[in-house]
Amino acid sequence: MSLAWVGFLDDARAGNVAGTFEYFDTEAQNIVIRDTDDALVSTYDAVDLGQWQSSVFENALRVGNFGLSQFVPRHNYNGEIWAVGITPTTVPAETGRFPIPEMPGGFYLYRYRYFQDLTDNLDSFDTTEQSENFVHDAQVTIKGISEAEINKNSSLFNLGGKVICKIGMGDSAKMPIATIYIDEVDWNANSESMSISGRNSIGFFLSDQTFDETRTFSGTRTSVVTDMLTGTGIDMAKVFIEIDATVSGPTFEPTQTIIDGLNYVLDVWGWKIKELPNGNIIIGTQVFMETFAPITVHSFDNNESFARGINQRIDGAYSRLALQSTQSAVEASDGPPVVEAVDSWTRTVFKDIPYLDTWNLGNRRTLYINVLDDMSAASMEILASQYMKAYQYIGINMSRELPIHPEIACGDPFEILDLKDGEFIDTGIITSVAHKIDVTGGTAKTIISVNSGGTVEIGAIIKTFTAQNVTGDTRKRELIDVIKKAAKAEKEVRK
Repeated sequence: MSLAWVGFLDDARAGNVAGTFEYFDTEAQNIVIRDTDDALVSTYDAVDLGQWQSSVFENALRVGNFGLSQFVPRHNYNGEIWAVGITPTTVPAETGRFPIPEMPGGFYLYRYRYFQDLTDNLDSFDTTEQSENFVHDAQVTIKGISEAEINKNSSLFNLGGKVICKIGMGDSAKMPIATIYIDEVDWNANSESMSISGRNSIGFFLSDQTFDETRTFSGTRTSVVTDMLTGTGIDMAKVFIEIDATVSGPTFEPTQTIIDGLNYVLDVWGWKIKELPNGNIIIGTQVFMETFAPITVHSFDNNESFARGINQRIDGAYSRLALQSTQSAVEASDGPPVVEAVDSWTRTVFKDIPYLDTWNLGNRRTLYINVLDDMSAASMEILASQYMKAYQYIGINMSRELPIHPEIACGDPFEILDLKDGEFIDTGIITSVAHKIDVTGGTAKTIISVNSGGTVEIGAIIKTFTAQNVTGDTRKRELIDVIKKAAKAEKEVRK
């Protein structure tokens, strides 16, 4: 749906003039004159399928104190709002977030830019994604931009501005490649080009912000995650959190970043977080996430995909794994008798890991993994089998280049249908994705890395077991376990 001018609305305060502008189907913006200081103020709100009439406009952004007595906006085309305004008397200079020089009284013409289609100005667009890294990066080069376009603190290219990249192929609908928020803008007068670097919303809003004084949360898992994200700047209308009534009450250090705290609680719960190219953020169990981003097998032949490089490394390759769980100092039916003087003992489950033929790793190249305390032997055996599937045949990474495929994501299986002699991988799991668009050169391609390790199981749903995605090795104890062990330690000290 195109952006559209939808008419005037009277502001709640008598005597003010307001105009409302609808952004696609999801957002609307109201431009008003605030009667307290005759300032130009913009408020915005997320809307449901364009129904902005019932919206309560909040999040006021003060554009400037222009001493306006009248302001009449017009929306002639997508991207800009033109307006005329009258400033009856001289407005003194002002400093602050939007500093302005002294403005003599008079009749003024204003231009408010809120959106711009940069398709005709795009020179290149590169974005990268890696497994188990929630932060996605992108670099954009835009040509035909003058200094006036960026040399203002109210520029469209302010830091934190949103850039959406989509690509259309033939008659197909445009598919999103990335949604980023601007970290850096660099303009070059010699070429009149501008480079923009940015990150997805998880990287931009959660990687650098800290908890500060708001560091204790309580409620259901759903409400805890919601409270952690609210107020960070992330568009909550694009966040989808699994409904879970389990009660949780995490506390974080003031200096801890929000992404680290979020990773902690998700790790304990066995949840994950993923941001899609359209900017939607999915948080919950793997089953919940697959309702938004199902795992897909991507099949190609050698005419569509050619190898760019192959790397073999013994790092990360193992012939054996050992899961270890600390057990409480009680006699268990599935464990050995425990001497009364011993506080705890360690249960260990070994599992052989298949590795690549002709490789010689040695029989005791063992990966030790600590799992949850007091885990039963049966549970550890099941988990060890999953780890075995994840860590088998690790050691070969292959880089492949394809015509651009925006739908390819990390964690998806990748297969070559007609392998040539000497090629190593027929089916693997994608560990990194880079989309590269070169408008000047006329190319658009996707470069992926495929790992030989892990297991792909294709059934009613596709399951993958990879060293990066299997839970257990980095899981942390629930808070109740920590309290229980702390109480026990205190009891032992008092003896």
